Amino acid sequence: MSAVTLLAAGLIVPAATFTGLWFWRLRPGRRADLRPSMEAVLAHMVAKAYARQQELRAQVEALGRDLEDRDRRLAAQVIRNHPNGDEGGRN
Repeated sequence: MSAVTLLAAGLIVPAATFTGLWFWRLRPGRRADLRPSMEAVLAHMVAKAYARQQELRAQVEALGRDLEDRDRRLAAQVIRNHPNGDEGGRN
């Protein structure tokens, strides 16, 4: 056997193996195997819903704190500006 034949076989065999495995992976019956299981999809959906719930809870808490701060500022302003002092809005 000549060196050229051995060199050609050494290059062609791995290339053909790689190409064959690549096309074998793409065969039509294999596509269903690439999809995640229903349990994995549901677990992912639950994790996303939980993360969104935590995000919304943090937003609601921040909004509540902002509203409480606003109410305190307004109450202090009413007390300062009311002619009778600490009576607030009562007459």
